This record gives sequence, C-alpha cells and structure tokens, in this order.
Amino acid sequence: MGFYKRLNYITDKEGDNDQTIFENIKILSVEYDKDVYYWGEKVIGIVTIQNNSNNQENLWLGYSLLDPLNNWIDIHPKNVLLSSKETATITMEYILEDGMITGEYSAVFALWDSFPIDENSMRITDIEIDKGFRI
Repeated sequence: MGFYKRLNYITDKEGDNDQTIFENIKILSVEYDKDVYYWGEKVIGIVTIQNNSNNQENLWLGYSLLDPLNNWIDIHPKNVLLSSKETATITMEYILEDGMITGEYSAVFALWDSFPIDENSMRITDIEIDKGFRI
C-alpha cells in the first residue's frame, strides 16, 4: 500500500570553513508491518537507512503521520548512529489512540543532522509514503 517519493537534500554546514555534504546518506525503504490497523494497536514502520560515506554519522530519524483531514502527528524522533558504509534497519512505532480519524494515513520519514526541533538542525533526506496504511 502506498508509494514512495524521495526528497534528497544536499546541505552545507557553516562554520570553520568546513563543509559537510550528506549526499551519501539515504533512506532506502520504509515498510509497515501490515496495511490496516485498529485503535489501540501499534503501527510499526520499518526504515532502512544507508551511510555510504567514509565517516561515522550521528543522525536523528524523524517520523510524522498525515491523517485523512490533513492534520500532522509528529512522533518522537530516534537517534541513529551509523558507521561508515553501514546499512541499518530502524523500527519506528506509534500506538493509535482511541477515536483517531479513520481512513488512509500518509507519512514522512526524515533524517536530520541533529535533534529536529533544534534551531540549527538540517534535514538531510526524507521519504514520503502516500496512503501507507488505514485505520
């Protein structure tokens, strides 16, 4: 269910005349453990991330859901430490609250260079899933 739309960001960090380019860090795929969920169930998103750089990277994986009425639900991000040339699978979970709007939910998974709410954090790459699951 759903389809992917990749948005890749190549960003420069300012400071000390040093530039870091994140073009070698990618979200390869996202899968949900099933297509239909019910209130009180745990939605499990399985995210595969690849670090093709020569450096270890300390990243943050953000996750937001878009309900059928176009309201965003932000799920607490996870800190991800990837070694050079490492591919990792990360599980993001969210328990559906009773009374949530029924219908199709879309999602955005994004990698950030620091905690996403921080003023200077930069989005490195993300992937959008249109109609990823139903309630």
